[in-house]
Amino acid sequence: MISLEKACYSVQGHTLLSETSLQFSTGEFWAVAGPNGAGKSTLLKLLSAEYLPTKGRVRFQGRDTHDYRPAELARLRAVLAQHNPVSLDFSVTEIVLMGRYPYYGHRPSDKDLFIVNQCLEWVEMGAYAQRSYPTLSGGEQQRIQFARALAQIWETKNGFLFLDEPTTGMDLKHQYQTFQLAASLARQGFGVVAVVHDLNLALQYTDQTVLLKKGRIMASGKTNHTLHEESLQATFELPIHLIPADHIRKNATIVPVPI
Repeated sequence: MISLEKACYSVQGHTLLSETSLQFSTGEFWAVAGPNGAGKSTLLKLLSAEYLPTKGRVRFQGRDTHDYRPAELARLRAVLAQHNPVSLDFSVTEIVLMGRYPYYGHRPSDKDLFIVNQCLEWVEMGAYAQRSYPTLSGGEQQRIQFARALAQIWETKNGFLFLDEPTTGMDLKHQYQTFQLAASLARQGFGVVAVVHDLNLALQYTDQTVLLKKGRIMASGKTNHTLHEESLQATFELPIHLIPADHIRKNATIVPVPI
């Protein structure tokens, strides 16, 4: 479990995330949603211990995040960042092997290479193992980075996976496959927290949702209870209509109403 206890994060006097108290459990898939600049990525970085709170506390499995060594955290959680710039001519395999760095010494073992290949198959990039990473499309690169994160938590029990806009650049098929895989990991006991903009994907796949606006929580709880017209309109300042589920759609569909 990760708990935020009145956690705040400020930079140069500007508050990016106001006093926030939440609990994130393993075995759950969380969506973090809200308008641009709402504090979504900041929340994710506090949870992953990339940032330490300027006020309050963040506890990871009962310990304050500032008590962890980076190498220790690397075996407990993995992060798919919003931007993953790589200009050097690494192969796809070399990129995914970076997720295994916390586990091997001077060179990867056969086990590490097996894990890399398996993770590439999961994201349907197995045929690209020897391709030059910089030559891939943005969506393909994002799938490779997702495979890297999966390789990092392969041996983790009750660990966490943090995804910051994981479907950026992906086509429709692979957006859904990414969320299906994330939901499957949550069912296996991982905690998954994803910053999302497609709220219909959140409705279909996530268990819990927190809505943020200007660094404050607007609503949080079970996704199908949190993503309702009133909370969405207050968060996004946009008329929203929910089309009820039917025999084709098992979930409601969120539709912005043109202004």
